[in-house]
Amino acid sequence: MRLLALSGEQTVERFGSTGRTASPLVRVDGCSVTSLRVEPGGVIGRHPATQPQCWSSSTAHDSAFQWNGD
Repeated sequence: MRLLALSGEQTVERFGSTGRTASPLVRVDGCSVTSLRVEPGGVIGRHPATQPQCWSSSTAHDSAFQWNGD
Protein backbone atom coordinates (compact mmCIF):
# COMPACT_ATOMS: atom_id res chain seq x y z
CA MET A 1 0.00 0.00 0.00
CA ARG A 2 1.14 3.54 -0.78
CA LEU A 3 -0.17 6.54 1.17
CA LEU A 4 -0.68 9.74 -0.77
CA ALA A 5 -0.53 13.24 0.64
CA LEU A 6 -3.47 15.18 -0.79
CA SER A 7 -2.79 18.72 -1.93
CA GLY A 8 -5.15 21.42 -3.09
CA GLU A 9 -7.84 20.51 -0.53
CA GLN A 10 -10.74 23.00 -0.61
CA THR A 11 -13.70 23.45 1.71
CA VAL A 12 -16.96 22.96 -0.20
CA GLU A 13 -20.00 24.93 1.00
CA ARG A 14 -21.99 25.43 -2.21
CA PHE A 15 -25.49 23.99 -2.69
CA GLY A 16 -25.99 23.55 1.06
CA SER A 17 -22.98 21.28 1.60
CA THR A 18 -21.49 21.33 5.12
CA GLY A 19 -18.50 19.58 6.66
CA ARG A 20 -17.12 18.67 3.25
CA THR A 21 -13.70 19.08 1.62
CA ALA A 22 -12.54 18.12 -1.88
CA SER A 23 -9.04 17.29 -3.15
CA PRO A 24 -8.30 16.72 -6.84
CA LEU A 25 -6.34 13.50 -7.45
CA VAL A 26 -6.17 13.10 -11.25
CA ARG A 27 -7.37 15.13 -14.24
CA VAL A 28 -6.65 13.81 -17.74
CA ASP A 29 -8.47 14.00 -21.11
CA GLY A 30 -11.80 15.18 -19.71
CA CYS A 31 -11.73 12.68 -16.81
CA SER A 32 -11.14 13.71 -13.22
CA VAL A 33 -10.92 11.85 -9.91
CA THR A 34 -11.57 13.78 -6.71
CA SER A 35 -11.34 12.71 -3.08
CA LEU A 36 -14.24 13.99 -0.95
CA ARG A 37 -14.11 13.99 2.83
CA VAL A 38 -17.32 14.44 4.78
CA GLU A 39 -17.11 15.08 8.51
CA PRO A 40 -19.55 13.30 10.88
CA GLY A 41 -22.90 15.05 10.45
CA GLY A 42 -21.70 16.62 7.18
CA VAL A 43 -23.92 16.94 4.11
CA ILE A 44 -23.27 16.77 0.37
CA GLY A 45 -25.86 19.16 -1.06
CA ARG A 46 -27.78 18.31 -4.24
CA HIS A 47 -26.13 19.89 -7.25
CA PRO A 48 -26.16 19.64 -11.04
CA ALA A 49 -23.49 17.40 -12.54
CA THR A 50 -21.08 19.25 -14.83
CA GLN A 51 -19.78 16.00 -16.38
CA PRO A 52 -20.61 12.27 -16.15
CA GLN A 53 -20.04 11.01 -12.60
CA CYS A 54 -19.34 7.71 -10.89
CA TRP A 55 -19.68 7.49 -7.10
CA SER A 56 -17.51 5.26 -4.93
CA SER A 57 -17.51 5.38 -1.14
CA SER A 58 -15.11 4.00 1.44
CA THR A 59 -14.83 4.45 5.18
CA ALA A 60 -12.67 3.30 8.05
CA HIS A 61 -15.45 3.87 10.60
CA ASP A 62 -19.14 3.11 11.03
CA SER A 63 -21.23 5.35 8.83
CA ALA A 64 -24.77 6.12 7.76
CA PHE A 65 -25.90 7.10 4.28
CA GLN A 66 -29.21 8.57 3.23
CA TRP A 67 -30.14 9.02 -0.43
CA ASN A 68 -32.87 11.54 -1.17
CA GLY A 69 -32.60 11.71 -4.92
CA ASP A 70 -33.27 9.91 -8.13
